[in-house]
Amino acid sequence: MGLFIARTPPETIIIVPKARFLETAKALVECGCFHPSSHGDERLRNLARRLRGEVEVLIQRIKGLLERIGEEPEEEKTEIIVTSNIAASSSSIITSINTLLEDIEARLGKLIEERGIGPLAEYVRLVEQYSFITADLNMLREAKHLRTVLYRVPEENAHEFENVIRSLNAYAVGFNIEQGFVTYAVTYTPQTEQKLTQATARTKATPIVLPRFRLTREQVKEVSNNLYNALKRLEALATLLKIVESAYLTRSLAVFVGYVTSDNLKRLKRVLDKVLKGAYTIYARPVSGHISPEEFPVELKVPRPLKPFAELLAMYGLPSPRDFVPLVMMAITFPVIFGLMFPDVGHGLLLLLFGAYLYTKARSEGWRTLGQLLIYVSIPAIILGAMAAEFFGPATPMAHWLEEFWHGHPPYSSPVHALYKAYIVAEEAGNMVKLLTFKTFFISLSIGSVLLALASWLGFAKAVTEREPEHMLHTLAVALAFTGVLVVFIGSAIVGPKYTSMQDTLPVVYAMFGGSTPAGAYVYANMAKALIVLGLLLSLVTPLIYSHESVGERIISAVMEAFDLVLIMLGNTLSFVRIMGLMLAHSGLVYGFFIIADKAGGLSSVAGLGLYIFGNLFVAGFEAFVANIQSLRLHFYEMFSKFYEGRGIIYQPIRLPEGIEIRIVSQETVSR
Repeated sequence: MGLFIARTPPETIIIVPKARFLETAKALVECGCFHPSSHGDERLRNLARRLRGEVEVLIQRIKGLLERIGEEPEEEKTEIIVTSNIAASSSSIITSINTLLEDIEARLGKLIEERGIGPLAEYVRLVEQYSFITADLNMLREAKHLRTVLYRVPEENAHEFENVIRSLNAYAVGFNIEQGFVTYAVTYTPQTEQKLTQATARTKATPIVLPRFRLTREQVKEVSNNLYNALKRLEALATLLKIVESAYLTRSLAVFVGYVTSDNLKRLKRVLDKVLKGAYTIYARPVSGHISPEEFPVELKVPRPLKPFAELLAMYGLPSPRDFVPLVMMAITFPVIFGLMFPDVGHGLLLLLFGAYLYTKARSEGWRTLGQLLIYVSIPAIILGAMAAEFFGPATPMAHWLEEFWHGHPPYSSPVHALYKAYIVAEEAGNMVKLLTFKTFFISLSIGSVLLALASWLGFAKAVTEREPEHMLHTLAVALAFTGVLVVFIGSAIVGPKYTSMQDTLPVVYAMFGGSTPAGAYVYANMAKALIVLGLLLSLVTPLIYSHESVGERIISAVMEAFDLVLIMLGNTLSFVRIMGLMLAHSGLVYGFFIIADKAGGLSSVAGLGLYIFGNLFVAGFEAFVANIQSLRLHFYEMFSKFYEGRGIIYQPIRLPEGIEIRIVSQETVSR
């Protein structure tokens, strides 16, 4: 995938003698460079899909068993044997592994389900510590008059557990068998069993059930290895069947259809030369004409610095062929919008430190990617926090120093900033709140108008590449309308908003409706009106030209299209007010905790400082989560919906799992 336009790898057709069908399929699997097509010989495709369905069921069963057993398997090399009769070979492998699973489930099923404490491997290690007990505790647990059960209780809860036992008139004796736990033999009457179960649950006490059939660690390890070996064999068979799905068979030839990137094509030829000794024909052609996103894969190569944004983009959908990929744009706009909603130097530093910790210390790739994203979004938060003069809110000494740096007028102050000043000096608070509210309102909508106009023109450009006249007219109408909205804000900024009222903040809007505004506003008002009206006219005309309905239905469709464009234009633009709303909520919450801390004795007192620290930690975590969600919403719904389909599939070559080999033998060899 290009960073800007998604591209499909060349369609690759491989023709080989029919007798070399399985050898070629094996070579393609081992090459790890062939993405099979979803089309193939119908008979073969149906057969392969049916067999693969059975394989997937077994794979899920094995994964479930491995998870419940909880023993790390050993890596061992293994193989699957297939013959020219792929159906018979697959059925044989499936049957043998199904028999293995039934045997394991028959022997261990009840033990796995009733173990009660952790995975089976952990349970076996626990039972080994109680191997000195030879009495049948299950019989004592089911006695008629007095019953006895073993409980393992965390050491820190032992005293509370003993109090619970005494309150139920039961009898308990404690033993130190496991490190960190106290084991109690509890004797009670059947009438108190239910109360005992409920009461002991509060102390995290766990009953120990010693099975009649006991496993050793070696036996658990052997079962785990057998299951893992079977899993690898099934996964290898599944990859082979995926290749088979893409093939066509004639009387003398086998044809494989798929996709191979240009840089992998030479590698594929080397693999085929080694196996087939030149007895093949290969043809690669660029995909052209109408492209269905569900059929053609897109090559996805994401540079490491952009990986967090690729993860976010995948939440919306994967790029379709010839899509404009908004990855680079999102890498710029997402952190900026997040920072606009989260302007605080102190909170930004918290995100930066937490992100750096995850990126350097986390073992999981997912957590590392999250850490990388937090680092990216924290930088605009710190920069805009400095412009807002907020350092853990507006009331700390560092915030005062930042305000002095801006000579008392930080360029991105929240309306709450004025309230903080009023908390000390009450004069002019109302005017300052009004000014800052209109200012942040204007900033939020201005950013929205720029991004929406850009997204709309990208949508039109995509329609042009698709050469669909109806879609071109529709997207052009949307682009013109949003460009008109952009002119409104550009013109208002040039004329010079005063932020004292809505009329002074958006003078071009008032000029569009004949209101009293500065003379320069009328020029931009006429430009904006012309663009918006032209867009509305195009949205009216498009259904009249291209609809195949009756005249009356065309007129209704045209009116609805124009009305829908008006709603989208207003709704999408006003949706960016959430930038101001989140900034206001962020500052307001921190300021609220400052007032609470002040009433508790101020930041110089232990109680006040503790409350303020707690409040800032809460706001930093909660608002960071909300700002992330709202920034995603602005991207996914307002922006991407205008040009990005997100219905593609990614180029994923079929690869053989590590540690396994496919061996092809003749039918006679198997018979012998």
